[in-house]
Amino acid sequence: KRASALAMFAGGLDPVCLQDVLRQLAPPRGQDLPRPDATLPEMLAALTGRAGGSVAAPCAKALMSQLDDRGGVKSYAVLYHLCGEVVNGIRPPESLSEPLARTLDEIRKGKPIARPAGYFMRAVQNWDRERSGPAMRSEPR
Repeated sequence: KRASALAMFAGGLDPVCLQDVLRQLAPPRGQDLPRPDATLPEMLAALTGRAGGSVAAPCAKALMSQLDDRGGVKSYAVLYHLCGEVVNGIRPPESLSEPLARTLDEIRKGKPIARPAGYFMRAVQNWDRERSGPAMRSEPR
């Protein structure tokens, strides 16, 4: 397919045609997007894929929903920033999924947590502290 598509350029390159051929040969968009019914851990894992930037906003909203956070724009901005750090390779997805699991575990055990989102943020800070800051900081994409 590739050879036949590029054969027309044997005599020279036409920029408009070249762009069209490259668009046709590119992998389909949304290939790495998680399913609409994906769980939050699946969405967190998808942040490291090609479609990570497209998943950051829904992932931040899902985190807010899961943590019953009604903090509005400020809470969303903080969670979106954390998701963006995963997308950019500053922190691994485990730095969010492990604290989330710990927070939800404490809630399931019946621990009275007044602000689950605050508890989650403290768990993220503890995760960072245990591993001396957001892991992978020295190797961003």
